[in-house]
Amino acid sequence: LEPIIQEGNEPYVHHIVLYECHIPKQQVDTEGATTADWFQRHVDQPGQPCYSPNMPPEWSFCLATNAWAWAVGSDGERLPEHTGMPLGEEWGGATYFMLETHYDNPAMHYPLIDSSGIRIYYTEKLRDY
Repeated sequence: LEPIIQEGNEPYVHHIVLYECHIPKQQVDTEGATTADWFQRHVDQPGQPCYSPNMPPEWSFCLATNAWAWAVGSDGERLPEHTGMPLGEEWGGATYFMLETHYDNPAMHYPLIDSSGIRIYYTEKLRDY
């Protein structure tokens, strides 16, 4: 994973966290809803402020389990070639993720529009670890 910080916004992007989103099996069984039923409607949406009344309640199922984080001064992270993290529920990983970006803008510069994010490198070749 590597950070992609929008040019000109380097002073404002403070840190980025990628969370895995998992609906507990008991809740899926009780409600009969799949992970896609919970999260697909949020794909391609603009997002909401973290931990605000507008934050959809299902986002509370997005946790920092096998997550990734970046902060100012880091170049990103790469796992050793023989290791990896599973992607997709069928492999024990997550199918949906939530990206949380925190900003440092004490002077309240406005308007500030940002499209920073991360680049995820993956392979279909199963790793040993």
